[in-house]
Amino acid sequence: MLSKNCSEYLIKDLSELDCFCSDLAKSLLDKLLEGNRDIFLLFKGTLAAGKTTSIISLLKALGIRDSASSPTFMGLHEYDIYLDPAKIQSPIVCKFYHLDLYQKNIDLEILLDLMNISEPIIWALEWSEKMDSETKNFLLEKNKLNHLYIYEIEISSDFAGMRKISIRAI
Repeated sequence: MLSKNCSEYLIKDLSELDCFCSDLAKSLLDKLLEGNRDIFLLFKGTLAAGKTTSIISLLKALGIRDSASSPTFMGLHEYDIYLDPAKIQSPIVCKFYHLDLYQKNIDLEILLDLMNISEPIIWALEWSEKMDSETKNFLLEKNKLNHLYIYEIEISSDFAGMRKISIRAI
């Protein structure tokens, strides 16, 4: 699912979205275990395309049972992803940061502080096209040095509720 090529998926309803996000969660955990690097998921799409809904579904697939929600007004939500979600005592595999850049941009210094955490991080950034150029250039440079993985996830929808999700490695 997370290949170098662009992959496209057509999603008809929420149950298909949950299946898609379950497969994506497995791919993300495989990537974390193989490389121990941060993963950036850069979500793009129009208003109400399904970015937040997709991230919440992904969080559920990763074992988050708390009430995941949009960080629009807070800017950032943090979650712990466990090796075995049924057992809270199991080792943490990674942190998961869900950011919404629609109204607020992430400060590069804050990003650097968060990236210095010992376990890898999955970053889900909504409205990634609004990221400032300094932060974007920093991430692209880190990506070139193989210090992290970056995937652009573009979501579009039609009036019938059908969604197209495109995933492209950067």
